[in-house]
Amino acid sequence: MQFLIDDEIYLFEEFKFDEAGKFHEFKEKQDIKLKITEERERIKKVAPFLSVLFESAMENFTPFYQNDRIYFFKLDETEKEFIKMFCKNFNKKLKIKFPIKFALNFRYIEEINKYYISIFSMNFIDFSSNTFYYQLDVTLKFENEYDILLGKRVRLKGKRESHFLYKNFQLKDIRLPLLSTIFPDYLKSLKKENPIMNEIIEDFKNGKESLNVPFDFKLLKEVRNKKELYDEIFIKEILKRENSNGIKRHKVLKYSQADLNTREILKEFFKNKTSNQILKNVYPNFDEWFDKVLKEIEEDNTKREILFFGNINSNGFQIEGIAILKNTEEEKKICYLYISFSEDVDNVFEEIYNYLGTETPLITLEKEIFEDKYKNYLVTSKKERKLKFKLTSIVPNKYVKGKTELIFNEVGENLKKNEEIVETMNEETKEDIKN
Repeated sequence: MQFLIDDEIYLFEEFKFDEAGKFHEFKEKQDIKLKITEERERIKKVAPFLSVLFESAMENFTPFYQNDRIYFFKLDETEKEFIKMFCKNFNKKLKIKFPIKFALNFRYIEEINKYYISIFSMNFIDFSSNTFYYQLDVTLKFENEYDILLGKRVRLKGKRESHFLYKNFQLKDIRLPLLSTIFPDYLKSLKKENPIMNEIIEDFKNGKESLNVPFDFKLLKEVRNKKELYDEIFIKEILKRENSNGIKRHKVLKYSQADLNTREILKEFFKNKTSNQILKNVYPNFDEWFDKVLKEIEEDNTKREILFFGNINSNGFQIEGIAILKNTEEEKKICYLYISFSEDVDNVFEEIYNYLGTETPLITLEKEIFEDKYKNYLVTSKKERKLKFKLTSIVPNKYVKGKTELIFNEVGENLKKNEEIVETMNEETKEDIKN
């Protein structure tokens, strides 16, 4: 076995004892530098897009050679110094197991003329025989630059042996051991043809949460920016649900019925949509509340739901509305409402009615937000709609001092009369003008 450290070869001859106790040494067929050159040229010929990953591994890891294969170890300076010292002073016949947490290999499959990348775990070098022992943990199969399959070793329930299961390689998988070191260079190599890579590289550099969203890596081939990436995900999800009659203009996605991948995408979309400071100034604990809603839906989806309203037209796919709903015997409530365009109101209200089963759901809105956007949707429009809204309470300083909350469709005995509500609204408006 051979290490290449600082362009110098450190050779450890493998040896074994036969049944008669006779000592045998084994020499490698060629040195590690020649093998690296050979591997580099074959990758350029068979899978040239992997060359940047191979060169990144050469730059960031320590090459190791045994049994006609090149591996890459992530060694720190102390470990490298140990290898140098051990090779010079001892070399063999010492019962030392040197742990290698993770190892990486570019594996050529001659039968199909393709390269896989393999990641090994639970590795160690046994210096009593100068042998590298490892266990294959993860495999990447490359069809081309974007179409990649990730195989992981899993132990199935009730089975002793473990099996490899494959799925589409996802953006978040870049964070796997060793890949997180070499894949940024791979992304940079793709950015010449695809501008979205600049955004992904920045997110990766800054540890953004968007990298945890399970986007299939091959989707990056089809989009030019992150907005298009979101749209592409939603289009695929909607087309999956379409029947043979063709695409309808309006579609609704229920968070509780979405698969895990789509749920992550919907969550990310919602957090991006509600990240503006205006909302946070009115509802300072909004993010914590949203996390609570998600937990409740995952525990019992009969009492809460999030509806995402999609619109497919000649311009592609857009999210036109979001409604977070609460549906219990005690309360039928719209907890959060976002409507993008006035022409989408009827569709949104229809779906809210279908879920809550009432024309008069409870809703609360901060007064300025109501006046700016929702007054026409909820109150002043003369158009007959599925949902009806009546202002029943005005509560100053409910969540934030200086902000007034308007409550619609309360049910109870001690509600103000309509004249009192109008009078209070007028007084609130006067105070706003004075201040």
